[in-house]
Parts: sequence; C-alpha cells; structure tokens
Amino acid sequence: MAETPHAFLSGMRDQDGNEIEFLDLHRRFAETPMGQALATKARYDRYRPDSIPPAEWERLLGRDVNNLKHMELTYELAQTFLKDMMTANPPTDERDPILVEPRALTHLRHATPKNPEQSNDWWDARFSAREIQILLLTAIVHDWAEADPTLGDITYDLKKDTDEKKESQILILMLRNQLGEVLSPETLETVHKTATDRTGKLGEAFNVIERIGYLRTALNAWRATDNPTHSEELINSLQWLCSNVLGNQIPALLKLFPHYEGVRKALDAAVPIIDEAFKTIPDSLFDRYPEPEREIQRGKYLSAKAAWDHF
Repeated sequence: MAETPHAFLSGMRDQDGNEIEFLDLHRRFAETPMGQALATKARYDRYRPDSIPPAEWERLLGRDVNNLKHMELTYELAQTFLKDMMTANPPTDERDPILVEPRALTHLRHATPKNPEQSNDWWDARFSAREIQILLLTAIVHDWAEADPTLGDITYDLKKDTDEKKESQILILMLRNQLGEVLSPETLETVHKTATDRTGKLGEAFNVIERIGYLRTALNAWRATDNPTHSEELINSLQWLCSNVLGNQIPALLKLFPHYEGVRKALDAAVPIIDEAFKTIPDSLFDRYPEPEREIQRGKYLSAKAAWDHF
C-alpha cells in the first residue's frame, strides 16, 4: 500500500503505524453477527413487492439494495468521486472556480458560477490525503448502526430528526467498540462527524457521494422496467422507486454539479434515462403513497421535473 502513488485511496495507518486496508475492515465487520444481520436486509424495501424476495431484489438492482454490500459499493463510488477530483483540471487562476466548464452538460453551463463570490469556497472541492482517507473510511462504515435491531434502514424521505439522532448515537458507539483499539479517538470522531453532519467540508462531500449512489440505484430501477417478463406490479414498483429518488435527489444534484466533477459525470451519463423517466412516469404512481404523503411526494417530484426541464 505505501509504495503506490495513491495508497491513501485504499487504506491508512493505525495508531501503531501499521498499514490497514479499508476493505479488510469491511470484511472483518461482515463476519460479525452485526455484519451478518445487515447482509440479510434489503434497502429500498418500501418499494419491493412482497412477491420479490430480497435476493431477487438485489439481482434486479445491484449491491446497493443489500444493506451490507451497500457500504462496499459506497466505498467504490467514493474512490471514483475522489479520483475525479484529483484528475480534474485545476483552476487557471484564483478568479476561476474549479471545473468551470461541464464536459458534456453544455445545456447546464449557465449555472456555473463565474466568480468565487458566487460559489462555496471553490478550493474546498480539493482534499488532502488525510481527508481522502476519512471520506473512504466513512464510506465503508457509515451504515454500521443500521445493524441495530431497533433502527434498521429507513427510506431517505421518511427519516426523521429523531431517527438520525439515534443512528448517530449508535454509530459512534459501534465505531469505538469495533475500531477503538485500532484507530485514534480523533479519527473516529472525524469519521462520525463526516457521516452525520452535512454542513462541513467532508460532510458535504460524503453527502454528495451518497446522493450519486441514490441516483445510480434509481437508474438501475428504471433500466429494469424494460423487461417484458416482469409483472405489472414489479414494473410499477420500480417506477415508484425511481420517481421517489428523482424527486428527492435531482434538485440537490443540480445545485451541486458546478462544484463536483463526480456529480457532473453522474448527471452527464444519466441524461437520457432521466429524460425518459420524467416523460414516462405516470401520475397514478403517487397513489401508492399513504394519503398524508401523497401530495407532498407529488409536489417534490413535479418540482424536480421542472428543475430538470428548465436546465
């Protein structure tokens, strides 16, 4: 690990100076009863028809819908995100924000800030080796708390402040119990803050990585609808999942893309599918929500569609 140019993308040193691999930490956790419990849980379970077992759900949508494998995938997405940041063209002078021109989303070009006063401290888009390690470690451990039987995975738009507070408390305890003899308290506190506080530099970046992951799963769901052997129930469920993610994530991603090359690439690759989904998703899908949520979710989706169409 130490001999490679970007060794910090795969591991870090422990308190004794020994090298540890992030994936090794994941494998060790996967072998614990908590890891084994997560391996049996499906994410996006709200949208999974009763007729589709979790293993089939995972086959349709990929590792992201497995509660344990989701963290390994998030780690890989984080690596790609950070490599994009490291290889992006640097600013030519201090007046230009990083990554001024989108490479393919030319129809979004006008949204890019023209000077640093219009952006959020553009130089913060670049990370030190230590910050990269923190982001990657966060990715590989961030959902450990969901192994707690009193918590579990809660759909993005249903998660309440009380849920997030409880998850935060469980996560820091698990980090200390599992890694307290390996990593310093300072490292564990920073990882915890990165996973739970979106207002800081690292917290915002990790939140971006998670949003890219949500979008990826929505695109997988939409692709899976193009199968004539699927039942109408399954196709409607996949469309429902996609509509929910687009409604929650598109407005945020459109705001973030001028500052992060990874967001640019994700949206660029997704343009045809997002266009098709927004044109095709029927209004009747929103009847699948409980009545108190129905109009709220419809409004969020229509606002996201309008934002996408505008840009």
